[in-house]
Amino acid sequence: MQAAAPAGHILIAGGHLDRLPLVLIAGTVHCEITTISGTPALRAEENLNAIPGAAAATTFTIHLPAPDPLKQVVADAVAGHARLSHEEPPVPEKNASSSSATLVDAAALRKAVAGR
Repeated sequence: MQAAAPAGHILIAGGHLDRLPLVLIAGTVHCEITTISGTPALRAEENLNAIPGAAAATTFTIHLPAPDPLKQVVADAVAGHARLSHEEPPVPEKNASSSSATLVDAAALRKAVAGR
């Protein structure tokens, strides 16, 4: 993310991340991250919930938005970094909740119940 910082600062300061998300793709996870600027930022509550589904991911990509006035700045910031992209992220699966990602470790659950 240090490589993306110069573009990130501009995207945040210009309010671009208020409208266009930064997208993390890791396995079945499609996580959109936005910012809040101005007065609404003083009242916002941050969502710190865990994001299920990435435990089995072996790789990830962070897609930075590249609005027209900043296309080259973002492209230069992510150039040569395997985990950063300025390309449009893939469209998430329509029914991601029924993905094959396991949210519960059945063996651990059985062990916990048996130990009661």
